Amino acid sequence: MKIKFVLSVLLLLSISYSYSQDANQRNETNETANQGVLNNGQTLVGAANFTQSSYGASTRFVNPPTRIEGSIYLYDKWTNYAIVETKDRKRFSINNVNLNLRRNRIISKIGQDSLFIFNMEKVNKIIIDGKSFKRIDSEVGGRIFELVYESKDVSILKFHSVKLVESSANPMVNRKTDKFVKKENFFAYRDGKVFDFKYRKKDILKLLASNEREENKLIDYYNKNKLSYKSIKDLSQVLSTIDNIL
Repeated sequence: MKIKFVLSVLLLLSISYSYSQDANQRNETNETANQGVLNNGQTLVGAANFTQSSYGASTRFVNPPTRIEGSIYLYDKWTNYAIVETKDRKRFSINNVNLNLRRNRIISKIGQDSLFIFNMEKVNKIIIDGKSFKRIDSEVGGRIFELVYESKDVSILKFHSVKLVESSANPMVNRKTDKFVKKENFFAYRDGKVFDFKYRKKDILKLLASNEREENKLIDYYNKNKLSYKSIKDLSQVLSTIDNIL
């Protein structure tokens, strides 16, 4: 009996020790993983999860059982590489970012049914697959724009949105289901104001020239260099050399 009792105690101690070792190993593994997130995220989370971050907040979502075609997100995929530049001069990368066009929010998918919503008041800009996005505050409020061109004097902005087009029973329309249609509009930003902008001669001259003499110089530059008023690339060239032109 004594031998059986001793063996039982030794077995319990062995199990307890093994469980303690496994628990310690799990804790060490979790700590190492969390440190990796913090180091790679450059204080995005500020802790072991997104919920404690000062750069935004996490939320849960449920996809409704609808048959609407299209998407409310700018990108069809979620594996978008992004660089986040914060206003407190931190920089980190992340690879699951998208832009919710309906709510005009940049988000990250952190779980099957969880999203992280970036607080753009804390973020300077987010560069997604080479395109820069930034919150611009003006007299009409704050909105997230894509930066087509940015300088200290003037910026060209693109605003992405989505419109729900409802289905129609009219056979001539041929639209059996509701559909999300993506839209984009251009704006210009100058002196703290955001205003409508189109790639045309009238708007470009109004944006860059303050008098008739400057208008003529811009027109001459466009003509001599065979530039198009409808080209984003050509306008960027003009903006980059505007001081020499005027």
